[in-house]
Amino acid sequence: MTEAALLPLAVLLPIALGVAAFVLPEPAARRLLLPGWTAMAAVVAAIVLAGEAPLRYALGAWQAPLGIELYADRLTQALLLLALAVYAAVLPYARAYFAPGANEARLFWPLAWLLWAGLNAAFLSDDVFNQFVALELL
Repeated sequence: MTEAALLPLAVLLPIALGVAAFVLPEPAARRLLLPGWTAMAAVVAAIVLAGEAPLRYALGAWQAPLGIELYADRLTQALLLLALAVYAAVLPYARAYFAPGANEARLFWPLAWLLWAGLNAAFLSDDVFNQFVALELL
């Protein structure tokens, strides 16, 4: 697996965690926080430590403008690290803030993961159309 192949994981992993948090009962969704954040930290660290930037990855081997191309330069890597740091503070705070079994918590966990996926998609977008789609996700 090349370093550029890690770029889709920065978007797909939080989507998978968001879907899992939506399907699972709320106590199980809470238990996704530490392993989910740790997996995201590993993906972001691998992208940052991948070597020379920029990294490019064409999804489905379709080049732009027909396909979706993900792009990570040093600024993108810094923004991915910033989102990781913010989520390192937000997720534990939210876990303490929401009472176990609260209806608000049931909706918060999937939305928090999907917001992270939208942020990473916006950071990694290489063209205006995909940037617009990522902003719609946000």
